[in-house]
Amino acid sequence: MAYLHKVAHGLVRSKFDILTDSDELIGVKLFLIFEDQQRSGLVMRCKSQATTVGSNVSDVMVIKIQRKGKLGATEVELPKSQVVHLLAKSKAELLEDVKEWNLYEALTQFRIIVTFCLLCDIEEIFVDLSEVFQSTQLTPSTLEQQLEHTYDRLERMRSANGT
Repeated sequence: MAYLHKVAHGLVRSKFDILTDSDELIGVKLFLIFEDQQRSGLVMRCKSQATTVGSNVSDVMVIKIQRKGKLGATEVELPKSQVVHLLAKSKAELLEDVKEWNLYEALTQFRIIVTFCLLCDIEEIFVDLSEVFQSTQLTPSTLEQQLEHTYDRLERMRSANGT
């Protein structure tokens, strides 16, 4: 799963997260809504809020936005978390066409996970039942006992979580 996630993000060159060092975000182009229009911006510098060297979630990034006409460029300050969110959002559309990402998302959906867990839980019960059916010494009484035992185990699973 981690492999699929890594490959998909590598294909669209989306390597930034909240723990990324702020200096790595400098020079990255992103899209944001400014004055009710979508505009492109460039991360120019970081106003560090940290007292230590390295990545800090509370850093503020300065974004330079080009505007047409007499207004020229303007600078906007955004929290680092919002910059990372904007970068992820711009890459999300590209990820939709990557088959590794689609497979990763399909395998991490709640319904799939729950179904796999159920299959793991009932596998042992049905393996035991299958071995009885494959036995060369199968008698009606043995079969009846095993079916009742299997039914009891499944009922116990249904009534008590974690059994």
